[in-house]
Amino acid sequence: MLLPSLAVRLARVVQWAVMALFFSIAVVACSTGDDEGETPTSTPQPRSTSAPAEPTDAPTSTSEVPATIALTDANAQIVTDGVCTALVPDGWVDDGTGRGTTSGGHRFVLFGGRLTTSTSWATAINVVATPTSGRTIASVERSDDSILALFADDRGFEYRERFDSTYCDLTVSSAGKAISPEERAFWDAIIGSIGPVKSE
Repeated sequence: MLLPSLAVRLARVVQWAVMALFFSIAVVACSTGDDEGETPTSTPQPRSTSAPAEPTDAPTSTSEVPATIALTDANAQIVTDGVCTALVPDGWVDDGTGRGTTSGGHRFVLFGGRLTTSTSWATAINVVATPTSGRTIASVERSDDSILALFADDRGFEYRERFDSTYCDLTVSSAGKAISPEERAFWDAIIGSIGPVKSE
């Protein structure tokens, strides 16, 4: 009788071992399945309060011009081509004909022209608004008596204004690099000073 009893016990131990093995496999499988189905939690990242960096090669538009610096007898000189005059900052070099270089080494040209017919002013302003070789215009501002073309990448401007039967034109241009904000701060004051030579 001992033998069958031992066989029964052995069968029960094997049965329990098999059940334990299946139970462990089921637990592991359930645990792994749950992990795969859940969305992993992430630690919240702090939000940046600064704006993202701007791309460096994208803009062709002119950047914001700094606050205007006034031109006075203490910091300016008169240039003329014989028809028109303008005040420019000290440090600009004039060759005596209204042409020369700025303090940053950029080119400037001041000249005047005559308006002979009623349509000649329209032609004169269209010339300013038309891009020339090697120069891109970023923006154009027009009024009845003036036009201002700003060149892309802060490389200068052209301004033309009508005074009855005369117009005056000033161009400041850079062949390569952008014109510095310090130099651009004078642009509005220079433009405001342009006018025809007063007859005595």
